[in-house]
Amino acid sequence: MLSGDYASGSAAQAAGIVFLPPNGGYDSQLGGDYPPPAGVKTVSRDRQSPAAPGVYSICYFNGFQTQAEETAMWKEKHPDLLLRGQDGKPVEDGNWPGEFLLDTSTAAKRQAIFSVIAPWIRKCADDGL
Repeated sequence: MLSGDYASGSAAQAAGIVFLPPNGGYDSQLGGDYPPPAGVKTVSRDRQSPAAPGVYSICYFNGFQTQAEETAMWKEKHPDLLLRGQDGKPVEDGNWPGEFLLDTSTAAKRQAIFSVIAPWIRKCADDGL
């Protein structure tokens, strides 16, 4: 919860923070981009998608597991960051085939994961998300 002073905007505006619209619909566009429906003021899109014009856009990325199209990159470049089961194999998310859990068990591994995703966060910010 935000304090009244912070939520009033003075500190937030000075830091360049833009808050979510307080009213209006939300649309999750993780399966593909399309014009937001009428009444939608907030949209979430994949980190590789452009911001939705005219609405508050949220950049989606997952810092806890791979995305199916990026699993090969994690396996090749960062195999030590994949969570492994007792059999030594990467642990796949049973609800999302092809997506594997990242190993956040130590501060060093969390920092290494952050080092991978930090450029994604920067690109989202640069793209207006």
